[in-house]
Amino acid sequence: MSRIFKPLALFISAAAVSFSGAVHAAPHPMDPLSAEEFARAKEILQAAGHANNNTRYPLLTLLEPPKDEVLRWRPGEDFSRRARLVARKGARVFAAAVDLKAGKVLSWEEKPGAQSSVMLEEWVEAQEIVAGHPEVQARLRARGLDADKVYCPPISQGYFGTPEEKGRRLFKVYCTDLRNAGKNNWFGAPIEGLYIVVDIGAKRVVEVRDSGAVPLSTENMNFSESDVSPLRPALNPVVLSQPKGANFRVDGNVVEWQKWKFHIRVDRRLGLVLSNVTYNDNGRERSVLYQGYMSEMFVPYNDPDFGWFSRTYFDVGEYGLGLLSSPLTAGADCPQTAMFMDNAVIADDEGNPLPLPPVVCIFERNTGDPAWRKFEFLAAEGMNALNINHPYEGRPAVDLVVRMGTQIGNYDYLIDWVFKQNGELTGRVGSTGIDALKGVNARHMDDPGAAAETKYGMLVAPNLAAVHHDHHFNFRLDLDVDGARNRFVRNYYELEKLPESHPRGYVYVVREESPATDAEARYPSSKGRAPRFRVLSSEHENRVGNPTSYEVLLEGRGEYFLPESEWYSKRANFLRRHIWVTPHNPDERYAGGDFVFAGRGDDGLDVWTRQDRPIRDRDVVVWVNIGMNHFTRSEDMPVMPTIWKSFTLRPFNFFDRNPALDLRTEFAR
Repeated sequence: MSRIFKPLALFISAAAVSFSGAVHAAPHPMDPLSAEEFARAKEILQAAGHANNNTRYPLLTLLEPPKDEVLRWRPGEDFSRRARLVARKGARVFAAAVDLKAGKVLSWEEKPGAQSSVMLEEWVEAQEIVAGHPEVQARLRARGLDADKVYCPPISQGYFGTPEEKGRRLFKVYCTDLRNAGKNNWFGAPIEGLYIVVDIGAKRVVEVRDSGAVPLSTENMNFSESDVSPLRPALNPVVLSQPKGANFRVDGNVVEWQKWKFHIRVDRRLGLVLSNVTYNDNGRERSVLYQGYMSEMFVPYNDPDFGWFSRTYFDVGEYGLGLLSSPLTAGADCPQTAMFMDNAVIADDEGNPLPLPPVVCIFERNTGDPAWRKFEFLAAEGMNALNINHPYEGRPAVDLVVRMGTQIGNYDYLIDWVFKQNGELTGRVGSTGIDALKGVNARHMDDPGAAAETKYGMLVAPNLAAVHHDHHFNFRLDLDVDGARNRFVRNYYELEKLPESHPRGYVYVVREESPATDAEARYPSSKGRAPRFRVLSSEHENRVGNPTSYEVLLEGRGEYFLPESEWYSKRANFLRRHIWVTPHNPDERYAGGDFVFAGRGDDGLDVWTRQDRPIRDRDVVVWVNIGMNHFTRSEDMPVMPTIWKSFTLRPFNFFDRNPALDLRTEFAR
C-alpha cells in the first residue's frame, strides 16, 4: 500500500480494533443507532427496491423521535426508532427515512444536483488515482521526488460557478514531502506549485497544474520531544487527583453531575450532540437546553493562487466531525482522572458499523477560582483593620467538562461543553494542530520578492508562509427555558438625559424588544445597537415576578467581512448575522443546509428566515456564530498553541438567588 493514502487506512484499522462487545438495544430515545439498526435500515431500503449492495451511505444516523414524544418519555417506556439516510447510487443522491420497528420506508426522495459529504472510500480512491497518474509521477520526479515518499490528500474543490464544475464531483489534491516528516508533521514540507484536480465521480484526473517548482523546506517541522531541543526543566507534578472517585455518574449515554443531567451521543456528521439538559432546582427538574451541537464550520483561506483560492471548507457538512473524530489521550488531552467513552459507533460508507476509538472524555476540574467569595473589611470586631478575624465566606469552583476531539486535515479541534455549579453552560472550541503552509522562495523578509510572497500570509520559517484564514463555528441551540414555550428578547443600553437642574447629566436605562418573527430576530440588524440576548420563558416567573430566562453570551466571535456576492459567501449564508432565531423545525438541522459539498447557497438560515415566521411565545432555536480571524504568526510553528473561542448560556432570573450558594466548605479546607 502506498504511503500516499496509508493514514486513512490506519485510522480505520485502529478504530476497528477498539470495538468490543455487541451493541444492545437503545435504552433512551436519543441514543445513537446500534450496529443491528444500521443493518436493519439497509435491509428495509433493499426490500423496498431502493438500494442494493452497491449503494453507499454518506450518512446513516438516528432520526430523532418527535420532540414531544421525547419529553413525555420515561425510563422503561417504549419509543420509536427511526433512521435518517443520505444514499448514493452512482452520482445520484437520495434522502431517506425508515421506520426501524415497522420495517417500512417513510420517505425516499432524489435530490437532483445535490452532492453528498465526502466518503472514506473517495479519499482513498482519489489518492490512488493521483499516485498512479503518469504525469503526476513525472512532475514529482522532476522535483527529485518519489510518489511513495509523498502524501497527497484530496480536499474539497468548493464551488465557484464555473463551467468546469458543472456535473462534476471535484477534489483538488496537493502533495507534501514526507522524507523529513518523521512521526507527526505530514504537512511541513508542501510541494508548492503542483496541484491535481480529480473528478472522483468519473474516477480520473481532469487537470494537472504545475506553476513551477518552489524550494522545499528543509526545516525540522516535527514536534516530538526528541525533535525539540533544548527542553525546559521538568515541572514538579501538577495533577488533578480524585482519591474518592468521580462525582458524576454515567448510565448508558445519560450523565448526571451535581444538579445537571443530560444525554450525549456521537453523530457521523455533527460529532458530539448534547440533548435533554436539565437542572435539578431543589427537587424540581427544570429544562434548560433540549439540544446543542456544532451545526457547521467554515474555514476560508485568503490567497488567490490556484492551489489556494478554492480552499473554502465546510468541515461539518463536507467531511463530518464524527467521521474524522480522533482519540483522546489521558494526561494530555484530558486529565488522568477522566472517564473515556468507548462505545461510540457510526456507520461507514457501506452502512456498516465503524466503531470509534475513545473520542469523548468526561472529567471534573477544580478551576482554582472561587465560585463566589466575600471578605468584609469593616465588619471585624472593634472595626480594627489589623484584626485577623474579618468575616470571610468563599467556595471553590468545580466544573464538569464533556470533550470531544476531531482532526480535520492539518487542524485538530477540541469541542467542549462545560457545566458549572452556578447554572452556567459554556460551549467551547479549541483550535490547534498545524497551520496550512505554502511553499515560497523567500527565506527571510529581506529577500527580494518576500513582500509579494507574503501578501496573503506570514513568513513563519525559511521557504514557508502560513496563509491567513478564518475559522467560523455555528452552534444550533434548541433552548427550552422552563419548557418549550419561550420568547427571544434583545436588551439595549440607552442613555437617558436628566433635567438640566440635575447635577448628573446622564444615566442609562435598559430597553427590551422582543422580535415577533425570525426575520426580525436576525442580528446585526439595521438598528446597529449592541444588545444582550436572552431567551425567556413565556409561562414561568421567579419569586419577584421576572420571567425566568437564560442569557446567550458570545465571547469569541470572528468577523466575517468577505462580500456576499462571492459563491462561498452564498454557501456560508449563516455568517451574515451573529445570531439567528428560528421556530423549532426538526428538518432544519444544519446552518448551511443539508448538502453543502459544491452547494449553491439555496438552503440554510438565510433562506429559512426569509419566511418571516412567528417566533414569539413558541418553541425557538437560537443559532450562534463564534470563531476567529486567524492572522498567522511564527508562534504557530511547528504546531500551534490551542486557541479557544466560546459562548455561554447564563441563567438570568432563572433562579431566585445564587444557585451556587448551597456549595459546602469542606472541599476548601
